[in-house]
Formats: sequence, structure tokens, C-alpha cells
Amino acid sequence: MEGYEVETVNSGAAALAFLESKRPALLLLDVMMPIMNGYEVVRRIRNNALLESLPIVLITADEKAFFQKEFDVKVHGIIRKPVDPDALIGYVQTTLQQSHYL
Repeated sequence: MEGYEVETVNSGAAALAFLESKRPALLLLDVMMPIMNGYEVVRRIRNNALLESLPIVLITADEKAFFQKEFDVKVHGIIRKPVDPDALIGYVQTTLQQSHYL
């Protein structure tokens, strides 16, 4: 409804495969996923020269685990669950405006 084109995948591996063929303006990534968590997905993305500046925002309900890893994974921000839809749209708009990736 806000004019964004949204594509979804259901795992970290699927996100990495998606990024092999498409370059989104922003990646919203859940931390808690089966097999490969969001932190590992971010690490792999940041090791790819073509994607190293891709804006990534993590989504999580786990406040304590994130703070230590935040600096290690180099993300543009975090959204806490439960996600407020209006706050999410505002966060997306702000992140895209501040991004040098576009």
C-alpha cells in the first residue's frame, strides 16, 4: 500500500540465493530462522563485494542477544518484535533515504 515492491523468502539460504539474481534496495531480515540465522546471513552478504553496502535491517524479539552481535554483523538497524506496521514503514523510508546503496 506504500508503493514498495516486496518479495519474501522463507530461509537464510533462500535469501542468499535470491540475492544472487536480484538487488533489492533494502533487506529486512529476521534473526531467528532455521538452519542459518540472520547473523550468519548478514556475515555472508558482507563478504560479497557486490552486496557489502546493501542496507540490512534485522528483525528480532531477542533484545539481549542482539546487542553483542550488532557491531559484528554491520547492519543499518534493528526492529523489535512485535512489529508496529506504521513504525516499520517509517523505518524503511528513513533507511532508504540515508542509504548510499540506491
